[in-house]
Amino acid sequence: MGDKAAAGHGDELRKRWRGTRRTPGTSWYVDETYLKVRGRWTYLYRAIDSDGNLVDAMLSAHRDMRAAKAFFRSARATMGFRPSRVTTAGHGSYPRAIGSVLGKTVRHRTSAYLNNRLEQDHCGIKGRIRCMRGTG
Repeated sequence: MGDKAAAGHGDELRKRWRGTRRTPGTSWYVDETYLKVRGRWTYLYRAIDSDGNLVDAMLSAHRDMRAAKAFFRSARATMGFRPSRVTTAGHGSYPRAIGSVLGKTVRHRTSAYLNNRLEQDHCGIKGRIRCMRGTG
C-alpha cells in the first residue's frame, strides 16, 4: 500500500477526538503499531496528547526515518504548533526525526513506561480489528 493511498485512512482517524479539553496539550505521546488494512500489513503511527485526545494518525507501508518525518510533519501541520515534549517507546528513527522536523528545543523522552497510555490505547484499535481475538 502506498503512502498516498494510506493518507485517506489517516484523515478518517484524525477526526476521532476524545476528552473534554478543546485545545490539545503540548505534550505528545507517539507510537506505531502493525496492523492489517484491506489485506495488507501496514504501520499505524499515532500521537495522543496528555488528555488522551488524538493528535494525528498516519498509515505507512514502512517503519523508517522517512515515515517518521512524514508523520511529525503531518502532526505539526494538523495541530498548528510544535509540542514542548514528545514521549516515544524508543524506535531508533524518532530522535533524528523529532530534531529535524519539530526542532532541537522539543524535549524527547524515551520510555516504554511513560508511553503506556498510548500502548493501552492501541488495544481499542486492535480490539475492533481482531473481533475474534482470544477465541482460537
